[in-house]
Amino acid sequence: MPFTQRFKKTAVIGGYADTGVLSGGGSSQVQGEGGPAAVIPTGGPGPFASLMSESFQRSIPLSAIQAHAPSSEVIYRNGRYITDAVSASTSADVAIVFATQWQTEGLDVPDLSLPRGQDALIAAVAAANPRTIVVLETSGPVLMPWLPKVAGVIEAWYPGARMP
Repeated sequence: MPFTQRFKKTAVIGGYADTGVLSGGGSSQVQGEGGPAAVIPTGGPGPFASLMSESFQRSIPLSAIQAHAPSSEVIYRNGRYITDAVSASTSADVAIVFATQWQTEGLDVPDLSLPRGQDALIAAVAAANPRTIVVLETSGPVLMPWLPKVAGVIEAWYPGARMP
């Protein structure tokens, strides 16, 4: 389902879409002017602990959506509370859920699910709004148990910084 300006109300949920886009770790974690828009330390011991963090490039999906559909009321929910995301999605013409999975060189993920309960978030939003689009910011394949319930999926990978 292509995103068009025909939607009067758009719910954008999760993935720090109001802040930036995820970058991978290691050598891919190169930031533009001004540094990262947000940094989430992953912690841990060892000589590389200070380098282990989820960093977000300064390209802001929420701003791009608002610019693309200026006649649509665009609301954002961070996705931390599923009930809040569902409430916003229920009243929207379309819901766009951003899901992230940070990875870096030298570390394996324990499985192919999305971390931090994002699969449950996507499933709940899709149940509330059949016009749910999922944007994945990941470095590799992920399981999508909610796939039959969403209108579309976009694999953005780690999209990088947009030039001003």
